[in-house]
Amino acid sequence: MMKKIIVFVIVFVFVGCYVKGIRKKAPVQQVMLNGISLEKEMKTYTLEIPETWYSYKEVHDHIMHSPKVMQKRSDNHFENNFYVTELYPTETKAKSIEVLFEFYHKKMKGFYPTIDFIPQKLNHKKYGEYYLIKYGSFFGGKNKPTTQIDILFHYKNRNFELRYISENKYYDEFINDVEQIVKSFKIKEPN
Repeated sequence: MMKKIIVFVIVFVFVGCYVKGIRKKAPVQQVMLNGISLEKEMKTYTLEIPETWYSYKEVHDHIMHSPKVMQKRSDNHFENNFYVTELYPTETKAKSIEVLFEFYHKKMKGFYPTIDFIPQKLNHKKYGEYYLIKYGSFFGGKNKPTTQIDILFHYKNRNFELRYISENKYYDEFINDVEQIVKSFKIKEPN
């Protein structure tokens, strides 16, 4: 019974994303961003993106960053990308990094019930303790093994999730760039 529910939820999410894309978005997979347009889109945080990467808004309105060389390799923007999401307080209700991880863990177990999500606890000079979670999965079928890194920040009752997704064959090539991007992450203080 549980497997049927999980399959139904996955199908529902994919169909919902597909229908949403048809009704609200043009068929363009990526809207390029740079300079001022990129700064305007990063409303609650900042990042320093290497010159060898490009930034774009994808069909679900995520602001994503990928190595420029990936544009020549494939149309699939999920093969190697980095993005940041600030989670709404009403969604997470997290008042600490531990509660944020509980929310994250429950959500991720719904997508990947067989994966153990074990956080590595790290410390940031300004934002305090944060969690890094690294795991493997498959995207687009079993022939595309991927590595995902999720980083959770909780700061002044604000919650951020930084995510890097890479096909395994590209992971080593770009992980140093990703480490620099993560180090450059800054939360904008509200006005």
